[in-house]
Amino acid sequence: MEEGFTIGRVSVMTAVATGEAGTDGLCVVSARPWPYPPNPTRRGLEIGGFVARIVFVIPCGGAKLFHQAPARELYTGSMFRFCLAVAVEEADLAAAAGHDAAVRILSAKHGLLELDTLVAPYDVVISSHYAVAATVVAEQLMDVTQTGRAEIYTFLPQAYLARLCQASELAGQRGGRISVNDLYWGSRGIGDQRRVLSELRRSRSSSVPQPLWRRRSTRDRPGNGAG
Repeated sequence: MEEGFTIGRVSVMTAVATGEAGTDGLCVVSARPWPYPPNPTRRGLEIGGFVARIVFVIPCGGAKLFHQAPARELYTGSMFRFCLAVAVEEADLAAAAGHDAAVRILSAKHGLLELDTLVAPYDVVISSHYAVAATVVAEQLMDVTQTGRAEIYTFLPQAYLARLCQASELAGQRGGRISVNDLYWGSRGIGDQRRVLSELRRSRSSSVPQPLWRRRSTRDRPGNGAG
């Protein structure tokens, strides 16, 4: 295995770079599983012959402003701010590489939020009876993915990840082909999560294997079937 940073038993940069799945990989759920070659030469980020949309999903935060604000500004906690910054940076890198990339916030009340959506402060946690239902998130997933095909990379605690996975499975029943990749896999707490975010930043200028989303998209290259 090529050198990368390690959380638990898995080298995070290597697993993300190669698309390896399984008990020691990062692909924790697929709404409709299909095989990926376990090597870094896989042809772009494609699902079922279509270039998949890349979506980075981060959790909402408990600390909020006391007034309505765009989602990216409503949550004021330091971990949320750090996670948002890294996710936006990675989405920008993916876009620069020719991929269709987006960032969404998984709100315990509203589900998947665009960063500029105006949101009023609320007091709902994901474990609450009033938390957003998986069926609602499934509908949002189908809208976010646009073509029904997406590679989703999450920076989510387990409770949020579980809700997203439930939604992904429901979207799969409607024909969505969505791969959910847990970038916090093996993390034991907020310290490990911060380390994952920091290492992703540091890896941009290092020789470790780069994540697939940072690699140049093949969709605009001659002979790849792009229109």
